[in-house]
Amino acid sequence: MKVESATSQKIGQKNKYDSVLAKLILLLLLLAPVTRAGVNVLSFLIFLVWVAKKVFYQDEDVKFSDLKKWLLIYGVMISLSLINAVDLQYGIRTFVSKYLKYVIVFLATVEVVKTEEQIKKMWKTLPFSALIAFGYAIYEYFVLDISRITGTYNNANPAGTGLMMITLLCISFTLFSKKKFYKILGGIYSLLGLISLMATYSRGAWLGFILGIIIILGCLLKEHELLNMRTVVISLIVLIIIGTFFVPENITSRFQTITDLSSSSNSHRLKQYNIAIEMFKNHPLVGIGIGQFRPIFPDYLELFNYNIHEVSKIHNVYLNTLAENGLLGIIGLIVLFYKFFRVIILKWKKNNIWFQYGMIGIFVAVATHSMFDHTFFQTQVGVYLLILTGIWSNNIFLKED
Repeated sequence: MKVESATSQKIGQKNKYDSVLAKLILLLLLLAPVTRAGVNVLSFLIFLVWVAKKVFYQDEDVKFSDLKKWLLIYGVMISLSLINAVDLQYGIRTFVSKYLKYVIVFLATVEVVKTEEQIKKMWKTLPFSALIAFGYAIYEYFVLDISRITGTYNNANPAGTGLMMITLLCISFTLFSKKKFYKILGGIYSLLGLISLMATYSRGAWLGFILGIIIILGCLLKEHELLNMRTVVISLIVLIIIGTFFVPENITSRFQTITDLSSSSNSHRLKQYNIAIEMFKNHPLVGIGIGQFRPIFPDYLELFNYNIHEVSKIHNVYLNTLAENGLLGIIGLIVLFYKFFRVIILKWKKNNIWFQYGMIGIFVAVATHSMFDHTFFQTQVGVYLLILTGIWSNNIFLKED
């Protein structure tokens, strides 16, 4: 009896930690698109509670044990890059603020947001944060007359990624909803999202969004085949007409510069890429060190005799990983993606398909934008994506609709 009572008490105490974590994650999901300071504060609180829970209670969930193991291995891999760091303090700070924060937010979400009721609570925050993010972006563009908005983010490109993710979820919700009211509501949100996204002038986000939409529409056809073929064709025609006749000329002109390699921003990126490759050649195994691109970038500018402004990261997540973490870092990243999507594919169920397909579209979109920018490293963007990914991970274990 005493053993049972002690066990019951221990479970009860563990559940209290989980309850606190669930509330903090809910608040973090709500505030991530809205305030960077709020994200930092809440992430720190989640870190403290999660660590305290780990100290006193053993994790018994084995669904993602292999993925968790590789997250640890990946952390060790990128930590090894610090042996080449010229600014060790900045490197450690980058490791904590990016890798450690992201991993703990993801793991906490996976461990506590498990039931359908908990997942639906998380989804209920999405319309509120979306409305604030869209509303402020539109306010900046039309009322404050800011030609390239940053919205609730600190820069136009992270704003593009953040608004792109929210808009793709809205569109997926609209397309896969069965109730007319939800379709209308989702359509209104999608329109607000499109306007906001265009106002960022982020070409990488636009390109990622287009590919994300193509994926979601492909999933729609897969689910409904001929039933929605007419809807898809009509939607594409409407989008083409809107893009041709109603999108402002300055936005279409901006989009056309994507393939113009002589434009200042494109040539700047190409020079960054050359520098990244040279950094990798000099330190192929573990890279120059996490967070070290910024302190040694001026040396490589002098080496190549490039007259471009300094940046903190390469405008390409993959090349940034290759330069800073070397072969070990890029191989570890590939293995992590493999481990995660292996679970998704093997355990796939048709439940909450609007969210499932929306997340596939988001991953394609973010992966595309990451070829041209480093917005994943912006706290609001990365944390928001990883909470959604944690929810997605557990969503596939729910009973099929």
